Amino acid sequence: MAHMECYGAPLDTSKAVDSEGILGYIKAVGCLYAITGDAMYLDRMREAFAYECSFRFCWNSPVGVPPLNEVGWSSCGGSVTSTSNAHIHPMSSVAIEDMVYYLRYRNDTYIASRLCDAVGWSCQTYNLKDGEYGYGRVGWMSERFCHCQGFLDERYPDGSLCSTWRCLMPWAAGAILDGLTGLYWDVMPHDELPTVTMVSRAMGCVHDEKG
Repeated sequence: MAHMECYGAPLDTSKAVDSEGILGYIKAVGCLYAITGDAMYLDRMREAFAYECSFRFCWNSPVGVPPLNEVGWSSCGGSVTSTSNAHIHPMSSVAIEDMVYYLRYRNDTYIASRLCDAVGWSCQTYNLKDGEYGYGRVGWMSERFCHCQGFLDERYPDGSLCSTWRCLMPWAAGAILDGLTGLYWDVMPHDELPTVTMVSRAMGCVHDEKG
């Protein structure tokens, strides 16, 4: 047996502390709880969520550069990649389903509130119409969202700064789809963004810690 940490694997993080490695761990302990029914694995999920949420914005950081300052985009609920590559990206949206699974067995208002943040961010971060984010078609999205001017390096053809990468990232759209479908889609309303009260109501009948 060897002691290991859930960070440093993604190639673009330069072995820095990152938010991506913990996502696989969250899914693993969720599967172990489903198999064993041992509440220890729910405790481990809670600890892992706390770590992941340390990368997740719980406030909005206003951006003064297009296109993010023109489309009503908010950093709240977005998760940064790593301490080395600290733009916001959508990979952590895959944890939405895991948060829902955890909340079916634990009444945890903090995780419920972070779930609401994650869903809200995920719903506003891709093109709802052609060119909304300065490029692309409906449903297209990027993987890099610059929540402050210090991360700006992309430029428009005229040389002016751009607050996203103007390119299609299929994995990014896949992360959003993974989070918003499946278990979240099965248990939550589809016509409005969630609140903590809505989440608690949807999960309240299941808090019995049985797999």
